[in-house]
Formats: sequence, C-alpha cells, structure tokens
Amino acid sequence: MPGSLDERLVADVARRLGEGEFHYTDRQLWYAVCAELEPAELTRGLALIVLGVALIAIGVVFGILATVFVAVLVPIGMVITGMGVQTRRFERNRPATRALMVSYDAFVRETLAPLRQRHPARLAGLLPADGLPEPESASDGLPEATALIVCDRGETAALLSALAPVEAPTWHAVVEADAAPFLSRTRVHAIHDADPRGCALPLRLAAGGAREVVDLGLRPGQLGGHRLQVIEGAPYVVSAELSTLLTPDEVVWLAMGRRVELAILTPRQLAEGLARGLAAIPTPPPGAAPHGVALAGEALLATAPEEASAVV
Repeated sequence: MPGSLDERLVADVARRLGEGEFHYTDRQLWYAVCAELEPAELTRGLALIVLGVALIAIGVVFGILATVFVAVLVPIGMVITGMGVQTRRFERNRPATRALMVSYDAFVRETLAPLRQRHPARLAGLLPADGLPEPESASDGLPEATALIVCDRGETAALLSALAPVEAPTWHAVVEADAAPFLSRTRVHAIHDADPRGCALPLRLAAGGAREVVDLGLRPGQLGGHRLQVIEGAPYVVSAELSTLLTPDEVVWLAMGRRVELAILTPRQLAEGLARGLAAIPTPPPGAAPHGVALAGEALLATAPEEASAVV
C-alpha cells in the first residue's frame, strides 16, 4: 500500500465526498482516494504541445537577438505543436485508463475498516459496510410521481435510496433481485456499470416482463472525452443480445475486457446525472432491441462543450 495513504487523507477525501450532506459508499471513497494518490498526468499530446511552443519561443527570441538562422525553429515548432493538438484531440475522444493505486480489498481491510471502527465521525455520510438495501416488496407500493430505478448492484440501490430527496422523492431504487413485482406496473429505469452484465440489465428486465425500460446506466459509448479509472481484464465473450442495445464499437470495447464502475462518480455527479436522465426524452437504441427498451436522452457523465462525442 502506498506510504502516503493514511487515515488523515482518507478522512479528508470522505469529507469532500459528503459535502452537502451527500451519502457515499465504500467503493466511491476508494475511487476518490485512488484519484487523490495519482501522479500528475503528462500525455503524449501535452508533451508535444509543450515542446512545440518551447521551440517557437526559442526561435523567435534568439532569432531576433542572436542569429536569424535560429528562426528555423519556429516552423518546426509550429509543426510539432500542430501534431500535439491533433494527438490531444484523439486522447480526449478516448477514455484514458487511470491507475488504481491500491486494491479495493486492501483499502477496505487495512485503512477503511480501522478508521470506521476508531473514528466513525470522520466518515460522516458513509453507508454501512455491507452496502445492501432492505428487501423490497410490491405491497410497499410506489410513491406517486416517483421513477422506479432498478440497479445491478445492491450498493447502488442503497446509495440511490439514501440520495433521493426526503420531502418529495423523485426516484425509488431497488436491486434487480427485488424488481420483479414492480416490472409490469410502471416504466422502469435501469442503472448499471459499464460491463457486460450491467449493460445487459435492460434486456433482462424486458425479458422479465417490464413493459417499458429506459437505460440510464453507464455505456461504453458515453466514456469518450473523459479520463476515467478503467479496469482492464481478460477478453470476454459478449452475448450477441447486447448488439441489439449497443453499437459494434461498444461491444468490441467490452469484449476486450474493459469495464467502468458506476462508483467512479461522486454522489453529487450521480445525483445530478440521474436527474438529467430522468428529465430527458428517451432515444431509440442503435440495434433491434426488444419493444419498449430505450436509452436515456442524457448521459450520467456530463460532457464539456468542447469535448467531442464519445468514440470508443
């Protein structure tokens, strides 16, 4: 474990995650701590831009003060700067893998568990360690004008339940295993990780009897233009059914063993992204998905105006 990872750092990151009385999970705290431990990023595109600008500056200054022959560095610097800008655009259009500085199990076992036991007040907003919601039943009913959200992870359902506004809840979250009694009653919203099992959640809900499913979860096509903590694994055989919901490029991305977990988002980012998705008009999927299955009109990951559309 990195020597700089101590309880004070974890407590400081936890305080920032919980600002505004937001709740968060162990996994969200782990991702945020790993991000804090990352070294400064210097990509190939940025390096080329810096080199090109330096050559231009040297050519201009020394070309005037010393000898005109040094001015030849200016066009060379312009070419290198242009190459850097093009490379940087390419880098921004693809999700870059960020290092995870410590494993999740080691983080929970060696740092978070002792801190939770000795100083629980320093982890205000952290959900219980099991990260599981209470079992749901159809008899509980669904509050009026409340969106039903089905999650692929129990910890996600517990988090969304904690993040829902208390006075006028705009969503009601359940884990997939508890969703069956609700499916035929109302529109269902699916939220999930960007992995093969998660991306197939809308298809499983449709097969389970849901009349209308809107996919609000993370999909590979939404990841471009972001520097993300992408988990790299072994190649995976992706079900052919996913091609009815995802583009060929997205299917290939998943088949290469990559995945991105929903927990990379802070509680504020998740709540804001979910509100955008619920308010937007759903769009049809790229393939021949089952009738009633649609995609969210807005992505959970907010994209800056200057960032290109996702291409993975």
